[in-house]
Amino acid sequence: MGIEDQRTCVQEWLSAVQGSMVTASLFTTLSLGIFLCQLFTLHRGSLFYLTSIFQIFAGLCVGVACLIYTLHVEAFHPEGRGTFAASFILAWIAVPLTLGSGVMYLHLRKME
Repeated sequence: MGIEDQRTCVQEWLSAVQGSMVTASLFTTLSLGIFLCQLFTLHRGSLFYLTSIFQIFAGLCVGVACLIYTLHVEAFHPEGRGTFAASFILAWIAVPLTLGSGVMYLHLRKME
């Protein structure tokens, strides 16, 4: 594989990471909006299923982005010139927190 092919492959993986994180941000924002709508429209005792689904999708998107970056870190930082930064650690912390939030919304009931 030539140098140009390698750079193109790295750019594609980096674009996949960025796209997944943007998608996760959109799912999280939609989840918040849906939660606020459901908060005022659901009947007493109803569950926040739709909010939960969007929150779980956001967590999965963050997980996919972190996994791609972790598996291809040598390509992103050739010759050991880069390290994992604080944002990488925060992203891995966000995965279980976002998924946990989605699971909590599955059990959350609207109270009066």
